[in-house]
Amino acid sequence: MKVPTLNGWTLGCCANCDTPLDPGEHPTLFCSEYCKGYASDVRYFRARNRDGRAKDSDIAEVLTILMAHRVAGGYDAKERHLDPVTRAGVLADNNGLCCVCNRAQATEVDHIDGPGSERENLQGLCDSCHNKKTAEHFEPMTDEHKIVRDAFLARVGRKETLRACDDDVAWKETWRSLLAATRAWCATPTSGN
Repeated sequence: MKVPTLNGWTLGCCANCDTPLDPGEHPTLFCSEYCKGYASDVRYFRARNRDGRAKDSDIAEVLTILMAHRVAGGYDAKERHLDPVTRAGVLADNNGLCCVCNRAQATEVDHIDGPGSERENLQGLCDSCHNKKTAEHFEPMTDEHKIVRDAFLARVGRKETLRACDDDVAWKETWRSLLAATRAWCATPTSGN
């Protein structure tokens, strides 16, 4: 049986890296949170380049932080996820003000020391203070980091997307049909054979 492909995506394989997926697992398009985040970051960078906002200082700062997370192994959003009640409580602390500058409204929940989501490890920061704190933890890139960065930027900079998951416009519609195909593939008893 010929395996269907679409714009760099192969049925039964990760949409980002082509690692074979386990048909017995919950149907997904990505083999890991890292790959899901990588593809999302590629789309975000491409969208900001396309709309011209990559040159805005605030967006450029966000892109720099995303790149730092990407070359350091990604950002585990699931690990840092907070329920809405906890998030609202953290942002309301300190009269709703940033716990660092004590002037601007707290808009970001900061994990003070590592990813732990215990209440005592959380504080509300304004965007500026949160971004500064994040940048303070940047380390010089190694040769391995530069390889990751260059491969990532090559995907971002392509005129034609390398993979379906790189398309910041079409992905909003495409992923649904790819996931439906993946679900059907997982439900087929001979998947992966």
